[in-house]
Amino acid sequence: LLLGVAIVWGVLRTARSLHMLFEASHDLNIYYSLWFLLGHRDYADIALGQALYLPHTWLVLTPFFLLGWPAARLLMLLLNVGCVFYIWWRLSELAGLKGMRRWLLLVFLWDWLCTGLVIGLGNLALVCVAAALAAYPFSTVGSSIFLTLSAMKQTLVFPLYFRLLLKRPKMLLVPFVVVMVCGVAVLVWARLGPADVLAMARGSVSRVAGWSQFDLTSLRRLLSPLLGSGAALSGVVWVVWFALYGVVMWRVKDPLAVVAALLLLSLLPVYHQEYDLVAAAPTLALFLRRGSLAWPALMTLLLAVNPASAPTHLLPAGLVRHAIEAFVAVYNPLLVLALLGAIVWVDRGRARETRETHER
Repeated sequence: LLLGVAIVWGVLRTARSLHMLFEASHDLNIYYSLWFLLGHRDYADIALGQALYLPHTWLVLTPFFLLGWPAARLLMLLLNVGCVFYIWWRLSELAGLKGMRRWLLLVFLWDWLCTGLVIGLGNLALVCVAAALAAYPFSTVGSSIFLTLSAMKQTLVFPLYFRLLLKRPKMLLVPFVVVMVCGVAVLVWARLGPADVLAMARGSVSRVAGWSQFDLTSLRRLLSPLLGSGAALSGVVWVVWFALYGVVMWRVKDPLAVVAALLLLSLLPVYHQEYDLVAAAPTLALFLRRGSLAWPALMTLLLAVNPASAPTHLLPAGLVRHAIEAFVAVYNPLLVLALLGAIVWVDRGRARETRETHER
């Protein structure tokens, strides 16, 4: 029954995603427009001034865009759908899921609002999560190549890179070299020097700061009512983030659980939209690996709908409406924090069971 209901919802979600992709596709259209400008040397500096992704991203996207815009939309659709299936297969293997739980992982992931948004907008979030899982357990040259691909959306994997920098810095050699070479090549192509790079960096920081009011997952949403929007808020956000990072690294021992926690941690300190919640895919696999189906089903329900779409405008102005709107504003960061806490709890339970088994 659970699988059947989830499949019906997944079909509806897919229809909505296809409508978005072929009617709007805002993210992919932005990628294509910037790539098109980069291809014309006289306008490359304009494209770089608006681009926030690392330079190797445009090299990777080139095969998708060479055939033009209609083909790019179709190819990106196939890529994102392929990534959903790859993430399902990879996590099923890593978590040891069998039978019904294996199929529930696929359908539950497909049901998420964020998964539908990625497919519908042509975003890179699913590609980066798939590349990060392909790189796991981060021990070979192939892992370095996939890590490089995962950094196309660097804000999703920076905690993973930070962890590897502390534990396995050699794994980051290939990503750093590729990004540096591509960066130098793009700057030469655009006829830009170091001063231009600094100016673009300042412009990027200002632009992202202006987007903070639309950031749907950051701790800023929780703390700004107390601290305002200045430097104090940013400082406290990062202090809290490093504290959470320390707790996760101290309490979580299972390698897959560590990866799941690191991907979730990426959502808290910097700008993210709702579609980046696909970073929670490994967390779903951990829930399906253990215990009752109630937890993965509840997680899917919480990620399958957007509480902001609730008809709050139908409520009369007053305390109740204000309270609901305040809750909706902090829904995503609260959800991410709850999932992080659940990872710690599940991992501690698994460690306790393993210890008791050894004692017997």
